[in-house]
Amino acid sequence: MNHKTDTKKILVVDDDSVNLNILFSCIKASGYIVRLAKSGKTALKLLSKFKPDLILLDIMMPDIDGYEACKIIKQNIELKDIPIIFITGLTNTDDKVKGFELGAIDYIVKPFQKMEVMARISIHLTLESQKKELASLNEKLSESNKLKDKLFSIVAVDMSNAFINMQSFFEAIAQSSNTFSKEDIVNYASEMSDIAEKTFKKMENIIYWARIQRNKIDFISEEIDMAAKIPTFLRVFHRQAEQKGIELQVNVEPDTFGICDPNMLDVVLRNMVSNAIKFSNKGDKVNVNASSNEDKCLIVISDTGIGISEEKLSKLFSINVRHKDVGTGGEKGTGVGLVLCKELIDKNNGTINVESEAGKGTLFKILLPIKKL
Repeated sequence: MNHKTDTKKILVVDDDSVNLNILFSCIKASGYIVRLAKSGKTALKLLSKFKPDLILLDIMMPDIDGYEACKIIKQNIELKDIPIIFITGLTNTDDKVKGFELGAIDYIVKPFQKMEVMARISIHLTLESQKKELASLNEKLSESNKLKDKLFSIVAVDMSNAFINMQSFFEAIAQSSNTFSKEDIVNYASEMSDIAEKTFKKMENIIYWARIQRNKIDFISEEIDMAAKIPTFLRVFHRQAEQKGIELQVNVEPDTFGICDPNMLDVVLRNMVSNAIKFSNKGDKVNVNASSNEDKCLIVISDTGIGISEEKLSKLFSINVRHKDVGTGGEKGTGVGLVLCKELIDKNNGTINVESEAGKGTLFKILLPIKKL
């Protein structure tokens, strides 16, 4: 990073007008914003309005000397990280040590050389910029590790629950195989198959999401005929809806086109429609409608199910919040599905919005472009 392009700000504090004028001229000529103060008190007042990136501070001044001014600055939580360079005629080692103990980062002895001053300013501003960049990278790394830990936690809990359920079915069959009818065994096998299928879909979401974080997903943007795509893809969900006594209706207007990666759209539709069925009761309706105009392609997934509270609505797309709600049929999820949908729609230059009210159902609106950007 070139710190000069950021127009860094420097405060010079010295009671000597000649020094102030020399420093002002050479610092301003180098492209920095400069403010001057002829006393410690003036400098402290100025700092309430002007927060510099670096301070050049004389030590021997009337009223408040440089040591005291430095001490006050370092005690202020908003100012304590501003680097301070003492610029003074004091050459005693004890004086220098005192300055460093108070928090100064460097010490320039008068009479100073302009080239030396500018070199030290440049070095310390560069170091400070690198320090901030490193802190930002550390913060991002820490956040990434938290997300990874959360992901591992989600996987561990869901895999554990799935295997415990399947194990209990196997134990029941093993212990009572002589008394089980063929119908009982078929029912148990069907239950285990259902658990395996749902667990596989959860794993698909988690793996897909993890691949997105590592930019390992191939992205193919193409024009999709929604009238041909959506009804065909959603056929498999009619059986799922019928099993819960829910009516699934799909209505896509002819000549509805949108630009999207087809595989990503599959993942989004699968998660959104599954969720709508999951949180609907017997007798409820789930509707999937799509249309387009000259600007956007609109896909709406709505249901008349249990809805979402206002508190949870604001955190619906956050991976940092695990949604532990179970479906109306006891279905469980990882909480990754909706986060994945949001990231996939964003990747396709679209938007996704949600409207819901507890007890009255939920409506998701997906907007996709109709032309390649």
